[in-house]
Amino acid sequence: MSNKFISVKDFENYAVSTLPRTVLGYYQSGACDEYTLSINNKAFNKLRIVPRMLRDVRNRDLSITVQGDRVNVPIGISPCAMHKMAHEDGECASARAAGKHGTIFILSTLSTCSLEEVATAAPNTVKWFQLYIYKDKALTTSLIRRAEKAGYKALVLTVDAPVFGIRYKDIKNNFSLPSWLKLGNFSKELSEINQTNGSGLTKYVMSLFDDRLVWDDIKWLKRSLHLLLYSESDIHILLFSITDLPIIVKGILSAADAKIAADLGCDGVFVSNHGGRQLDTSPATIEVLPSITREVGHRVDIYLDCGIRHGTDVFKALALGAKMVFLAQPILWGLTYDGQKGAEDVFGIVINEFDNTMALAEITMWSVINRRVFFRKLERQLIVRCTSTNNSYGLNKIKPIPVPDIVRKPPRLPFLKSIYAGQYDIEVLTYPETLNLERFKDLESRVQQVQHNCTKIDTVRQLGLFGMNAPYPCSGLNLSDTEIARVFEHFDSNTFKSVFDHTLCIDIIKTFGTPNQKSKYLPLLASGAVCSLHIDTVTGKLLPNESWELTGSVKNSTDVFLLFVIGNKAYIVEKDKTFVNGENLELRQAVVTPDDIMENVNLTKIMHKGKLYTCSLLTTSLKRVVQSTIQSIIPKTRLNLKLREYDSVLKILAKSLINIYTLESMIYLTTWMTDGFDDPDIELESASIQLFARQTVNNILIDLKMINGRNSINEQFLSLCNEVEDLVESLEGSMKLANFISSRGVEFFNKSEYKENVSFLTTVYRNIMMKKNKPSLKYDLKQFLHPALKHAANFLEYDVLKFQFIINQCHDAGQLNTDNQMLMERLSTVIIYIYAMTAVIGRASRSYCTGIRFCDYEMNTGETVVRESCALLKPILEELMSGKYIATDSVYESFADQLLVNNINREQIET
Repeated sequence: MSNKFISVKDFENYAVSTLPRTVLGYYQSGACDEYTLSINNKAFNKLRIVPRMLRDVRNRDLSITVQGDRVNVPIGISPCAMHKMAHEDGECASARAAGKHGTIFILSTLSTCSLEEVATAAPNTVKWFQLYIYKDKALTTSLIRRAEKAGYKALVLTVDAPVFGIRYKDIKNNFSLPSWLKLGNFSKELSEINQTNGSGLTKYVMSLFDDRLVWDDIKWLKRSLHLLLYSESDIHILLFSITDLPIIVKGILSAADAKIAADLGCDGVFVSNHGGRQLDTSPATIEVLPSITREVGHRVDIYLDCGIRHGTDVFKALALGAKMVFLAQPILWGLTYDGQKGAEDVFGIVINEFDNTMALAEITMWSVINRRVFFRKLERQLIVRCTSTNNSYGLNKIKPIPVPDIVRKPPRLPFLKSIYAGQYDIEVLTYPETLNLERFKDLESRVQQVQHNCTKIDTVRQLGLFGMNAPYPCSGLNLSDTEIARVFEHFDSNTFKSVFDHTLCIDIIKTFGTPNQKSKYLPLLASGAVCSLHIDTVTGKLLPNESWELTGSVKNSTDVFLLFVIGNKAYIVEKDKTFVNGENLELRQAVVTPDDIMENVNLTKIMHKGKLYTCSLLTTSLKRVVQSTIQSIIPKTRLNLKLREYDSVLKILAKSLINIYTLESMIYLTTWMTDGFDDPDIELESASIQLFARQTVNNILIDLKMINGRNSINEQFLSLCNEVEDLVESLEGSMKLANFISSRGVEFFNKSEYKENVSFLTTVYRNIMMKKNKPSLKYDLKQFLHPALKHAANFLEYDVLKFQFIINQCHDAGQLNTDNQMLMERLSTVIIYIYAMTAVIGRASRSYCTGIRFCDYEMNTGETVVRESCALLKPILEELMSGKYIATDSVYESFADQLLVNNINREQIET
């Protein structure tokens, strides 16, 4: 690059002095008086960046994952027409320039190179195709099919051009495509923009583009995976519309339109005013970005173009919520100067400026920008204040902005235990949101960053996630259990164990630590000094000075502190290099002073929450297995029929997704309890979630392996399955969980003094109706759910009432004994599915009432879960109500006893 060309402006000046008047007019023109064109750049200049200092910015990472592809920088090339007017290599040169910098190139429909030519010229570039919907839908479909075949990764649907804007310069210049050029993506008849009075491009658009388009036309493009209920027992997956490619809607300038796009299932929103070339006096894109981010930033990716000229512009757009920005005019100026190399040079200038801005603003990862900035008005200007966390242990980390705490309600009866005692907490069905809007948006922002970034411990530390549950005064994020569970869903399995242990250690210190221990250790742990948890792995000996001596061996890791729990005491030990012995840490009479010892430690409640976090990651791991299966079966055939067309295959996929949804709903409901009330008792809920996971996950994996074909399972799928199995093995055993659930429930029943205030006649009537298998409803659950779920609510209430009747019946007969393990196992099965039904229909009702995306399918899923759960519980409940289970269990016991006696006698004879 010439030394005199050191900025984008230098390239623009060269192009202005070189290009023909008509071409320059087309490239530079805006609509009407070009007011919007002029403010596109000026709007960025109103934003100020206030940097922080001394943050260690040596290791800056500009890479990003977009629509599944990893790119080197969050800067791409926006679709713009007719590159060959700037250079003979046209769009092929621009695409290669994008590939050179490892980023995305968006090809315009009105390009002077065909999409196949560009694909061949730049095979290693991530390419998207910009699309208009034509009056001739067959033409649009043809373009989509060609894009799919040529390897384009997404469709960028431009929606801001039902007609073209009035461009004075083009009209005065009688703009038309030079005679030696044509539009590369069309036949000869459609590829020529002839010179006419006024703009030939406008005439072309008016003749071919469809000005009748409405939002419903998006559904024609968008293919989605949905669960539909066709009959009482069958669930099918429906694939509809014409493409699997992600759909990104370009030309959005309002939060309302962005919400519609997200509701329709679009994969991205592209904030753009068409370079100021459509509606004059419309706002600059950077002006509307904050409102669009607030509306849909937690649901879809947001992209932006128009007005980007400097690295600081890129930084500001990302800080305000854009996932990625795109350049248009600057690339054309580079092409004009020196083809592909000129475009590369322009790209290099902007990337270098952005990297420089990151360093000076003390940010090392672009994904931290959005999380660590806040905005305030000062002297009528928007100030962007940047904070970052990047130091050895983050001891001087800037505390994040506190969001309002969750308001907790007074303690209440434990939900599942109270069902044993003849009650049902109606408020659980309403499933209210514990997070206010500010906390919810903050959570969604964190989740977006975690999804693609939490694969390394250093990154977790940089995002401040080692302090998820630490309080604000200790530099923590002070996340609730709901928020932590949501964040853990997106962790990488390699980092999960370290962060999981660390989170539990913080909970232990918060709950049982002395004020001095909290002030000493919580800031260190919140800032990223990793602490590992070890329960009953070493031995302790009391010394005369009240210190303790620890002896034992544990596995070595990258932690800084170790927290040992022995009995009801916990010991905090700072790792010393003298402990290291190969892969292990050897504690040889390590002395812990009273200042680092916590008394009366009870891990029960903390470990219950920990199991919720494990199950949260389990749900995401299962989703990855299902997604891998779907990708695997799409191209496969059996007996000359596509595998995805088999009803049995579709049913397995649907049942797997429904079970995952159910498990996820149970977790969300339980974390709502821990966040919503003071000192909640969730031991039965936690155990029920674990047992449900154990009972369903293995069946899911068996079915999915069968679909994949046992002889053709790829390594990636097998690795995902192994990850799921490892997580399941970290849960408690099935028999232990089943016995624990019912024994604790029965204990609560025996201690409960609750008596329903009803007359004797009412009780007699209810018992009669129960024996007729027509329970008299008393909770009226349907009043607390959406009316469409009234039948599901009644089925759930029937099972709750039958369960409570059985508990009383067994108690009156003297059979409600915790030593009766077979009875306890049956009762635990019933209570688990009651909880599953409660969680699912409560969640589905709330989703439908609040208009969440795909809520209608959640309603179908809720009805299906209730129907299948009731079918599963029906024989169990009938056996328990009739008392036949006693005879059945007696037969099993006699058979087993006789079998054991025969084997013992045989061994004695042989001896």
